[in-house]
Amino acid sequence: MKKILKIQSEIGTLSKSETNPFFKSKYFDINGLLAQLQPILEKHEVTVVQPLTNINGVPALKTIVYDGDTEILNETIILPVLTDPQKMGSAITYYRRYSLQSLFLLQAEDDDANKARPKPPLPQMTTEQEMKAIAWIKEGGDLNELSKKYSFDRVELLNKVNAR
Repeated sequence: MKKILKIQSEIGTLSKSETNPFFKSKYFDINGLLAQLQPILEKHEVTVVQPLTNINGVPALKTIVYDGDTEILNETIILPVLTDPQKMGSAITYYRRYSLQSLFLLQAEDDDANKARPKPPLPQMTTEQEMKAIAWIKEGGDLNELSKKYSFDRVELLNKVNAR
C-alpha cells in the first residue's frame, strides 16, 4: 500500500476540462484521468484493471490493483441495470472514473454532491407578496418565474388572479 500512497501524493489535482451539457457542470473525463495517472502507475510498477463482471446476474465493475504480479486491492461496485447500451456505456465510464478518483484520492471539487443535496424549501408568500404577485401576473408576469422564489398553491393563486 506504500506505492498507492506515493501515487496519491504524485498525481496532483486534475483539471475539470469537460462540460456536462445536461447539468452544465465541469468534470474530468476518463481519458484525461488515465493520461495523467498511467505514467505514475508505470513509474511505481502498479497496474490497475477494471473488468466488467456481475454479482448474482447484476452488472458490476471490478477495480483490481496489482503491485507487480501481486493483487493488493480488489473492489467491486454494482452498476445500474440499464437496457440502453449507450446509457450503460456512460454509467460504466462514470463508475470507472469515480472508482479511480476514490482509490487515488484525486482532488476534485465535489459539485455533484452539492447538486444531489436537497434544496431548502422556498418561503411561503406573505399576504403583501401575494397581492403584488397577483398584480404582476395580471400584467403578464410568468407564474414559473414566481415559483422559483416562493412556495404557493398555483391553482389557488390563479383563482385569485381571475377573481380580481
